[in-house]
Amino acid sequence: MGVIDFLGSAASGTKSIQKLMDGVYIIPETMIGDCNVYLIVGDDGRISMIDSSNGFTSKSIVDAMNKNGFSIDNLDTIIMTHGHFDHVGGVYKFADMHDFSLVASQGEAPFIESGNSGFICPFMPLKCKPINVDVKLREGDVVDVGNLSLRVVETPGHTSGSICLYDRSLKVLFSGDTVFTEGSFGRYDLQTGSLEQLTNSIKRLSELDVDLLMPGHMSPVRDGSKHIRAALSIISTCI
Repeated sequence: MGVIDFLGSAASGTKSIQKLMDGVYIIPETMIGDCNVYLIVGDDGRISMIDSSNGFTSKSIVDAMNKNGFSIDNLDTIIMTHGHFDHVGGVYKFADMHDFSLVASQGEAPFIESGNSGFICPFMPLKCKPINVDVKLREGDVVDVGNLSLRVVETPGHTSGSICLYDRSLKVLFSGDTVFTEGSFGRYDLQTGSLEQLTNSIKRLSELDVDLLMPGHMSPVRDGSKHIRAALSIISTCI
């Protein structure tokens, strides 16, 4: 059984949606090579998605949305924390279903727009097609989605163009693959990765006041600053 066959069969499991706070939901990862998908729903019903999973689970994601009263027709924006396939693969599938604005960092956009398969799919024999990034984010940019006002924090290390998204007033951080829960953090040995940069990025995040930490993998957690400080303590021993 090839990689694609395995992922296709493993993706047949059902997805679920869990509410994290008013207007913010998670569709948790369910398989190897998957990621957490976050939905931010505005009062007008428009949906913003943070990361899109791998594409093999897209039908299950849409089914879960439908069961919870959310329609793919209301998908307005997909924001990428970085360009690895387990986060960006769903973009290709969702683009065949509905028009939306694709948002990524200025550093990650060239890899996505060129369909750089070596970067996007380092472990899978897949050919990625180029796709246009409509909005390219920089450090300090603010993205208003739903009732959240998310400031862009550039966090190179897992990839050179990785970003996190922080709502200061709500103390919410979408951390992608920069930092996870229980002191875990993203790998730094893939293309454009850097241990030194990742350490510095986690140090920056440790200076933020984070209550709800929403990572790209593992479960969201309260008292997020404690988990980020734990990650900083662990990664500092790797230098």
